[in-house]
Amino acid sequence: MAKRNSRRWLTIAIAYGTWCAIATVFAIAPSEQPQPPSRTRSARVTRVVSGQTIEVEIDGSIETVRLSGLDAPDLRQAPWGLESQQALAREIEGREILLSWPEGRAAPPRDRFDRLWAQVWSADRQVALDRVRAGWGLTGDRALADAADFAAARAEARVLGRGIWNPERAMRQDPRLLRSER
Repeated sequence: MAKRNSRRWLTIAIAYGTWCAIATVFAIAPSEQPQPPSRTRSARVTRVVSGQTIEVEIDGSIETVRLSGLDAPDLRQAPWGLESQQALAREIEGREILLSWPEGRAAPPRDRFDRLWAQVWSADRQVALDRVRAGWGLTGDRALADAADFAAARAEARVLGRGIWNPERAMRQDPRLLRSER
C-alpha cells in the first residue's frame, strides 16, 4: 500500500513540475517577434542546402547564406538533419526574404566557408528564431542581441518536445560536436 501511495505522489509531482515548467516558458517567452532592422537587403531563396544554410539570388548572382543565430542538425544526423532541411524549405524556398547584418557593416560578414552570415527574415518573422521555436535547431551564436528570445524559444521547444527535443526520438549529439569530428 505504501508503495502505491509513493508512486501516486511521484506521478502527481512529475505532472505538477511539468505544468510549472510549461507555464514558466510561456510566462518568460517574448510576446512578439523581433522586427527586422532598417538596414536589410532583399533576396529570393533558390535552394535550401541544410537546416541552417540557404542559397539566394541577390542582384542576379547566387550567394550562400548561413542563418545567424541557428545551429541546425547536420544532414548526417538522421532523421533530424533532413527533417530540419525540409521544414526550412517548406517555410522559405522560392520566396522573397530580407537579409540583415550587424550595424556598422556595409555588407554581411562571411564565415570560414565564404558564406554570408546574416539574419534571415520572411514576412517580418526572424527565420532562425522560428526554427529554434519549432525544435529544429539550437542557438548558434554566442553573442546575439536577442539571445533572450532564442533562449525562450529553445526552452519552449524543449518543454513541448518539438523536433529534436521529441522525447521518443531526441537528438543525442550536438551538431557542433559532430562537425568538429571531421
